[in-house]
Amino acid sequence: MLSTISETPLMYPIVHRNTRRAIIHRFPFCVYYLVESTEIVVVAVMHGSRSPHRWKSRT
Repeated sequence: MLSTISETPLMYPIVHRNTRRAIIHRFPFCVYYLVESTEIVVVAVMHGSRSPHRWKSRT
């Protein structure tokens, strides 16, 4: 999953401000990340059953 994000970071949708979400289909987890000018910053990796708003305080 991280290799896909690093190769095509703009592929996943923006879900809040500039934060994007990649859903891991094999496991019930989501990766929330920001695309900076020279790097990708992972904000959170959360279980799919958690409240989707918990990670917003980290951005």
